[in-house]
Amino acid sequence: MAEQTVIRITRDAQGNVAYPPVEITQSQLVFWENQDPQSAHWPYFPDQPGVGPRFAVGTGDSSDPVQPYANQTQIPQGTNKVVYYRDKEPGNGSLQGQITVWADFLATTIQNSVTNVFNQLNDATAGVPYPPVALTTGGKPPYQHTLSDAVLSAGMAVTDSAAGVTIGGTPTQAGQDFAFTIHCQDALGNRVDETLTVVVKAGAAATT
Repeated sequence: MAEQTVIRITRDAQGNVAYPPVEITQSQLVFWENQDPQSAHWPYFPDQPGVGPRFAVGTGDSSDPVQPYANQTQIPQGTNKVVYYRDKEPGNGSLQGQITVWADFLATTIQNSVTNVFNQLNDATAGVPYPPVALTTGGKPPYQHTLSDAVLSAGMAVTDSAAGVTIGGTPTQAGQDFAFTIHCQDALGNRVDETLTVVVKAGAAATT
C-alpha cells in the first residue's frame, strides 16, 4: 500500500488552474506540489481551519517545509467519503479540489472459533453449505485475487464481489486440512496476501 500521494497543481490546456482529483486509502498521507509557473497556491481544508500542508517546491513556496496532511485525523475509521480542499491564495478562493478517501484495504483477521488458531477458518462439513467468509475489508472495488499453493476441497471457491473477496461453497471432499495462499488487490492497486487453512470433516455426500 502506497504511503503517500502527491497532488500536483498545474494548469490545463486552456490556462486554467487544475486541481486533479485523487483517490487514497485512509492511512495514506497527502502532499501538494505546485507546478503552476504563474501563481502560488495554499491548499487548506474548510472544515478544519489551519489544517493543510505547505509545499516543498513551486512558485512562491520554496521556503516552506513539507507538512503532510494526515487524513486519518479527519476521516473516521472505516468511512468512505469525499474531502474538499480550497486555495487560500488571494484570487483563487473559488477553486476547489477533491480527495476521495477509502478505508484501508486489509486482510480480515481469521481465527477458528473452536481452536482459536489464527489463519484457520472454522471447520467445514462435506455436503453442507459453508457460509461465505470475508477475506478482505476496505479498499475500493472492484477486487481481484489469485491463488498460489492452493489446495481447496472440491465445491469450495474464492470469489470476488463488490463487498470484497470471500470464500464459500459446499465442500464435497473431506478428511484433510486444505491450505491456500491468496493474493488480493483492489482498484487502487493496494495488495494483501494471506495464507489460510480449513478443515473439512466427513459428512453426507463426502468423498475422500
